[in-house]
Amino acid sequence: MALVKFVRIGAPAVTLGLIAACGSSESPSPSQSQAGEQQNAEVSFQTSLPAASFAGNSVEICGVRTPDADAKYRCFNDLGSATAGVVGALGVPNGASGFPESTPTFEPGAQLGCPCFQFNADGSLVSVLTGFDDTGDPIFGNDLVSGTPPQVVIPNLCPSNDVPEGDWTFTYAVWTGTTCGTGPTPGEALTGTGNPNNFVCYDSRDLATLTNPNETTGEPLDPGQNSNHIVCSTVNATKTFDFTSCALSCGTEIAGGTIVINPANPPAQNADGTFSCMNAGNVFECGCTGATSPETLDACACGENGFTSLPDGCTFGFISADEPCAIICTAP
Repeated sequence: MALVKFVRIGAPAVTLGLIAACGSSESPSPSQSQAGEQQNAEVSFQTSLPAASFAGNSVEICGVRTPDADAKYRCFNDLGSATAGVVGALGVPNGASGFPESTPTFEPGAQLGCPCFQFNADGSLVSVLTGFDDTGDPIFGNDLVSGTPPQVVIPNLCPSNDVPEGDWTFTYAVWTGTTCGTGPTPGEALTGTGNPNNFVCYDSRDLATLTNPNETTGEPLDPGQNSNHIVCSTVNATKTFDFTSCALSCGTEIAGGTIVINPANPPAQNADGTFSCMNAGNVFECGCTGATSPETLDACACGENGFTSLPDGCTFGFISADEPCAIICTAP
């Protein structure tokens, strides 16, 4: 008895925590509002993530049984042969898949033995790419589609208990666009070696170990219906915002890390209402402490929500014992 194969690819929901630092909801005390004191607060929240959709995307699936079943079995040992009646030139004759006796490796673009399937929005497969018309538009075949909701069912694969016994390996390459990187509008690869695009797919059997990215390895197929659920994962970004209040003045850093403030050269107001220092460094008094002299500036720290490292172009400088760790920033 030959078997049939279902494949469904899905994207899991990932909870995203975003940390944002905002102004305090409490009125600051007079001592807190003095120049140089930091005004910081953190608020955390969670939000529901938007639903993932595979609509308009495609996946190229390479599949091969190792070793081939004996020729007396009327079944196929690779996906290209199993879909050849639909995909025409994109398929290969039975027994001529060209796969080595090892895990097949995906290469960009359609290749023999690796049919290209179009997705339903939910990650099931809805049609097979059969080629392109004279204008370059893709042509899709639906001969393998059945069920409710409709999805591709790949028939007549050789079960693992056919003689000689053998397991199957499948690899997955997901693309934007509907043609798996081929034709006039090829789209872009989402999966790839080294996960360059933050999109990697795992067989649901490998979710605990996150091994075998973008492939199912050594899968035994039983006579009759078999199904794979492939989970594609991404890692979202997080972001923090820390606000600090600093007094701005204009000054010059001299040898040894000392900053000299020139009261006769205060920050000039710009047309947009902001201030800047002309021909001098921007000096920020943020309440950072730790140094006791210009020679001990390495000890400067700016508190729990202050600078953990200074931006490019900025250094600590010593003004006085009252302001031992001012920050001076100069344009390159």
